[in-house]
Parts: sequence; structure tokens; C-alpha cells
Amino acid sequence: MFGGTRIGVVRKAVGMNRRALLSSAAVTSIGAFAGCLGARAQRSPSIGGGTVSLGPGEETTLYLSATTVGAIEFERVPATETVVFEIDAATLSPSPSDRTDSSPPCWRWAETRSNVDLEVPIRATEDARPGEYAYAITAWGDADRDDADSVTKEHTITIMDSSSD
Repeated sequence: MFGGTRIGVVRKAVGMNRRALLSSAAVTSIGAFAGCLGARAQRSPSIGGGTVSLGPGEETTLYLSATTVGAIEFERVPATETVVFEIDAATLSPSPSDRTDSSPPCWRWAETRSNVDLEVPIRATEDARPGEYAYAITAWGDADRDDADSVTKEHTITIMDSSSD
């Protein structure tokens, strides 16, 4: 009689350990999966800055910053000669690994960068008409430029009326 009770107690103890083990495994799996989802969300690129105002005949520097970047490219530069982007004089930090010879160029890094700063000199011609001129820039999370891991942000350059000074 005591032998049967002892076996029942041992089975209950093993069953409790099995439940605890399965419970721990489930919690660990959920935590690992949630961590993967969180890591994916952190890899999405973002773009900041890029909106400036200037008057006819003035020059300034356009400052942009991007996070989680493998490649970056201007998408739509104003199709006007009144706002001139000096893209060939642009500086990027850190320096890209590669630059395409397209117009506008695409800058790429061998490894995804957590932060990239881009400075582009711009100028408005003397006869620039007041108004807003839109342009866009796209950042990709990797140098392969996978559209699933990209963001495009539109910015404006405002040419102010010179008589409003």
C-alpha cells in the first residue's frame, strides 16, 4: 500500500516538473519571438530634417539625418532651375562605401548604419519666384534597396518674397 502511494507521489512530482518545464519553454519562446519582432521594428529607416527657407539669391545648407540606413537617395528634386541642389558637393557622415553615377546619385554603405548625416548646399537664383518647392528622399535599411524596408519622406524648400524683409 505504501509502495503505490510513493509511485503516485513520484508521478505527481514528475508531472509538476513537466508542466513547469513546458510553461518555461512557452514563456521563453514567446519572449524570443517578441524580441525578434521588436528587432525588426528597430531596423526600419527614418529620415529627419530637410525643411529650409531662403530668399532669392541666397544660399544655405540642407541638413538631413537618417537612422538605420544602408542606402539613401534623393527621389524628386524640383524640376526647376530656381532652386539648385549642389548634390555633387554633398557631404555624408559616415562616408558611404559606394555612390552610383546616376542623377541624382544613390549613396550606399556596406553595413547598415545606425545614423547618417547628410549636408547638401542649395541656392535660390536671383530671379527665384516665391513659393514652396517639394523634394523627396528615400532611405533603405540595407544597401540592396529592398522596397519592403524603405521610407520616403517629402520635404519643402520655401523661397520667401524678397520684398517682405
